[in-house]
Amino acid sequence: MTGVPSVRFFEWQESRADRRLVRLFDAAFGVEKYTLSFPHIFASQSAARIFAACDTNNAIVAACAVDSEIWSFPRYLRGACIGSVAVDPAHQRQGHGRALLGWVLDQLHHGNAHDFAYLFSDQSGFYQTLGFLNAGIEKLFVPLRGNFTSTIDPRFLRPMRTVDLSASDKNRLWKALESFRKPSESHASLAKLEMVLTIPEMLFFGLENSAGEWVAGAFVGKGVDFRGVIHSFFASDNANLRDLWRQFMIFAGDKALELQVAPGAWISELADELSENHQQNLCMVLPFSNTAHDVCKLVDRGELYPRSLFSS
Repeated sequence: MTGVPSVRFFEWQESRADRRLVRLFDAAFGVEKYTLSFPHIFASQSAARIFAACDTNNAIVAACAVDSEIWSFPRYLRGACIGSVAVDPAHQRQGHGRALLGWVLDQLHHGNAHDFAYLFSDQSGFYQTLGFLNAGIEKLFVPLRGNFTSTIDPRFLRPMRTVDLSASDKNRLWKALESFRKPSESHASLAKLEMVLTIPEMLFFGLENSAGEWVAGAFVGKGVDFRGVIHSFFASDNANLRDLWRQFMIFAGDKALELQVAPGAWISELADELSENHQQNLCMVLPFSNTAHDVCKLVDRGELYPRSLFSS
């Protein structure tokens, strides 16, 4: 790219805990220990990919994290989630981020492992110049004050830190998430779930049946940008979902009204319990294959949810 100092692009193969990488992301986003908030991306055993750019002095000037998601509806779709794109503050506004992202997209496109790339951003103009299409606006909701009884159902699991879940709890949780996953929600492995559950300050709450199986659940909080947000609902049916919601509202009381609710496949079932709060970032999609050209319409109609608990 004209005007951009010479850099070398490569896929990061060294430790995710490398101080150079950690320092880059922490400084670029102005969040101390940023990488610790996304263990499913930056943990050493993560299946996510990290790409980087070095200058002629072999100093890292930019890096980009890419995760993968898979859907089974309306057809088998493989998405590359462009998560964190970081540029060292001393090298910003020099074109390094754009150059690296362009190179990464080229690698993803020709690697035949993905049907499309997607990301969330408020900088639609910049990403449109790279070929991304606007797939719709992500929205957050706020709970409405309900006239609920004060009885706590014994099936209700009071919110607990996910880092305190036992190995058997995590296994049960993964089975429930997969059993009750709607086709428009992405798949995730047990290994990825276990990494996500190490995110600091994330809570899980759910409903159990008489056999000790979770029939509904949801999460509160995630990393640095999902604090105070309820997200990733799952349920065996609508009745259990609504029971879970009402039990949580009873338990949390007025504090529940301070939370926000992220969109998801089950959100329509709680429509009369919520009001739209404000618009979030745009979902931007870059199709790599003909089978993915309708992804934008699917996202806009609420038939495909590319952001999940498991996305970066």
